[in-house]
Amino acid sequence: MSTKLATRTSVLAIGAALFSVCHVAIADWKPSKTVEIIIASSPGAGTDRTGRWIQRLLSEKKLVEVPVSVVNKPGGGTVVGMTYLNQHAGDGHFFMVISSPIVTTHIIGRSQINQNDVTPLAILGTEPIVFAVRADSPIKSAKDLADRFKADSASISVGLANALGNHNHLAVAKVVKRLDGNVKGMKVVVFNGSSDVTTALLGGHLDLAVSSGSALVPHVAAGKMRALAMSGDQRLGGAYSTVP
Repeated sequence: MSTKLATRTSVLAIGAALFSVCHVAIADWKPSKTVEIIIASSPGAGTDRTGRWIQRLLSEKKLVEVPVSVVNKPGGGTVVGMTYLNQHAGDGHFFMVISSPIVTTHIIGRSQINQNDVTPLAILGTEPIVFAVRADSPIKSAKDLADRFKADSASISVGLANALGNHNHLAVAKVVKRLDGNVKGMKVVVFNGSSDVTTALLGGHLDLAVSSGSALVPHVAAGKMRALAMSGDQRLGGAYSTVP
């Protein structure tokens, strides 16, 4: 994760812990049954889109000769998905796409499973975190948001996915901390996926969505949401070209 004020997502593909028993076995091994790509969030989330991209790549490029399926196991701040993966330890037909909760969920005591119980395979990429409100929100700018957080950190309901302590939570918590606000007093609502956060924000059930940029861009481009700020070293293009 980035150590800047607002963090970024980091997507990691992992396999069951006993997958890499020996280098010779890996070199000779080929899947003999359906390969499952496990996603610890609901459909439409950032990790879900990444998993489906991998599925499409494996199938269209004929990289494997067996079916490849995406299996969503949301819940418990990724605990449900991690538990399911570890029920298949040593079986290379199961791997998972996950972000920072692989570390943070264990740190905050929500899961006994951590990065030492699995085999990290690859870091696939990073993505900026976007702070967004509904288009008709009275919060018009990043300064308005900062002023609200500084005056009363609990005055804004914040929606994020898919676990407390993850990159989205850290992003908004770092902002509040920098403003000398009350991080522990924040009103945070955790959802199983960024698509659920989007639905809640558009339905008027949240004041602020903190999510990966790709999950929100269609709604920002359509004028249904207003992006206030984003993490990163430079601005993005397209719908985010004017977002600080």
